[in-house]
Amino acid sequence: MSWGGVGRSTGFRSVPSGKGISCARTALALGLRVRAHAFVGEDDLKDFSARLEDEGLDHHLVTVPGRTRHNLTLIDGTGERVAAHFVAPGFSLEDPAPTALLLERLLDDIVPGDVVTLNGSTPSGLPDTTWSRFARDALGQGARVLGLPRNADSAGVDSLQTQRRGDPGASRDRGRSTGRPDTHGP
Repeated sequence: MSWGGVGRSTGFRSVPSGKGISCARTALALGLRVRAHAFVGEDDLKDFSARLEDEGLDHHLVTVPGRTRHNLTLIDGTGERVAAHFVAPGFSLEDPAPTALLLERLLDDIVPGDVVTLNGSTPSGLPDTTWSRFARDALGQGARVLGLPRNADSAGVDSLQTQRRGDPGASRDRGRSTGRPDTHGP
C-alpha cells in the first residue's frame, strides 16, 4: 500500500487489549491461571468485560471516566507484518480513587508466591511512582514482581525485591518464575 493509495481489506477484528491484558492472554494460552487487573472506560465496561469472559480470561476491571482508548493496527495481507499502528490518547486520571481501588483489588488477590507483572504506561495525571508503589506493595504481600513499565519510577523496587528473595540476582531474573503464576496488569 502506498501513501494516499487504496488498499483492500480482507477482515476486521476488534479485541480488548492493552499490554496487561495481552500479557494475561498469553499466560492463559500457555496454560497458566491468570487474573488481569486493568482500568477500563466506564462507557466500555460491559462490552470489554463480556469479551474477556468469552475468552475465559478472569479479570477485575476498574472504571474510569469516558471511553477506553481504541487503537488501530493494520496488518499486511499475509497476517505476518504490521503495516501501520495508530495510537489514540490514553486515560488522564486526576482522581486517585480508581488507582486506589485497582491497588486494593490487586492486593486482595495476591497469595504469597504469585507472579505479578506491571504493564503499560502510567496514565497522565498519576505520579511516576504509581507502578513502583504497586510493585512495593505486591512484594510486601509475598508476590514476585516482574518488570515495570519503562516510564515508571522504580526507585527502591529492585533493592526491595533482592532483599525479599535473599538473592542478589533476583531482580534481574525475569525469565524464570515460580509459584502460582497469576498475571495482574493495570
